[in-house]
Amino acid sequence: MLTIIFVLKIISYRSIGDSEISRQKTMRKSFFFSALILLAATGTHAQDVNTQSCEKGNGQACYLAAIEMHKAKNFGRGADLAQKACDLNYAQGCFYLGFNNQNGSKYSQCNVFYKKACDLNLGVGCLALANNVRLGIGVNPSLQAAMPFYQKACELGEPLGCSHVKNPGFEGHMGHLSGGKSEISKH
Repeated sequence: MLTIIFVLKIISYRSIGDSEISRQKTMRKSFFFSALILLAATGTHAQDVNTQSCEKGNGQACYLAAIEMHKAKNFGRGADLAQKACDLNYAQGCFYLGFNNQNGSKYSQCNVFYKKACDLNLGVGCLALANNVRLGIGVNPSLQAAMPFYQKACELGEPLGCSHVKNPGFEGHMGHLSGGKSEISKH
């Protein structure tokens, strides 16, 4: 997006008249300088800023720092920062922990984090929890118990949640529930 804004700004400063050339050059130089500052704010510097803001109690910064740690393959530190984000009621931090726990086969723990993300009105958290409840991941499978979470996911704008509300037998891409047992095994 920064690139698009940058290109649009350059185009908008193109020659309007010969008398404007020096003003345009000054504006371009100032814009280039601003763009360089914005680009410098990414990467390690952004990670440092997020970590510092996290230490001051900014949940979003904790989550962003967790993502940076995850990208750097420092998963333990990433999980610690996501936990802090979740503790600060930043829903994406809770979802991150749910996802990591599910990938680590800690199914009952993942549902606790998905539930908190859902309680904090993150639709994808409600959807993940509903799918796990429906499929019996970390809990006994129950389509009936999953339906309120699908309903909330739908209300929060998750289309798959709406599909399950409109058609409770909807299989989606998560598998199929038949006879009360999930055909997807607990990995």
